[in-house]
Amino acid sequence: MNDRDYPFALNMFGSEAKVRGLFITVACDFDVVISHMIMKCEEPDKEKRDALFMRLPYEMGKKLNRCKKALKAYNEGYYNRFLVEFDAMKELLKYRNMLAHGYSQFDEKQLDDSFIIFNWIEKGKLKIDKIALIPFYKNILRFRKHLSNLYELHAAIVQERG
Repeated sequence: MNDRDYPFALNMFGSEAKVRGLFITVACDFDVVISHMIMKCEEPDKEKRDALFMRLPYEMGKKLNRCKKALKAYNEGYYNRFLVEFDAMKELLKYRNMLAHGYSQFDEKQLDDSFIIFNWIEKGKLKIDKIALIPFYKNILRFRKHLSNLYELHAAIVQERG
């Protein structure tokens, strides 16, 4: 039995779950790596890092800005070299918010399973984005590459700061 044997709504529910799951997984991985980079850049004393971690903001956008600022203060060369990764992750945050806080709609005629329309509130305004599934899935690979580069940066900072 393949996906075509299921009703349209069930197929779309599966596609939506896959999109949300993949993107939110990447966003969670990003959240962890920037949290650790903030701790290592801002606090040279290993013993004090756990306390700093507990005081980090919950919002990923705030963490992203703080990580960039901390990295720039720690090593401006790293900051300049990895700025493209941070810019990509800022784009990822838009999708993360859309997928984590939005609701979805599918083709009303139940004929076209190639897209999902997401609706969410951002800064008090309704946002709507119609995403084509195949290109959106391919975006995940691009975000994972940027994330992989941030892992390399994190590894360099660990070598230097422990």
